[in-house]
Amino acid sequence: MSVGDYVQRRDHLRGRAGKPISPRTKSHNLMAVRAIFRDLQEWEWIPRRFDPARALAVPRRVAALIGADPRGIADEVWAELGWAEPASR
Repeated sequence: MSVGDYVQRRDHLRGRAGKPISPRTKSHNLMAVRAIFRDLQEWEWIPRRFDPARALAVPRRVAALIGADPRGIADEVWAELGWAEPASR
C-alpha cells in the first residue's frame, strides 16, 4: 500500500502521496482487520475456521522496523521534575 490509496482527497497529504506506508501504519491496519474478524467470530456471524490473532499477526520483519518514538522534554519540565519531592516509602 501507498500513502493516499483509497482516499477521495489528497490535498492534505502534502507530497507524501504515493510513498509506501509506514511500518506502524501496517501494524495498525492489521490490528483493525484482526478486531473485525474476532468480532465476527464472537458474534457467530462467520464460523471459527482460523485464529485472527495468529493468521493476521504483524510479521517480524515489519515489527522490527517499529521503534520507539522518543520526544524531547522541555527544560522547564525537567526543572519541575528535579524539584519534585520524592514519594515517601
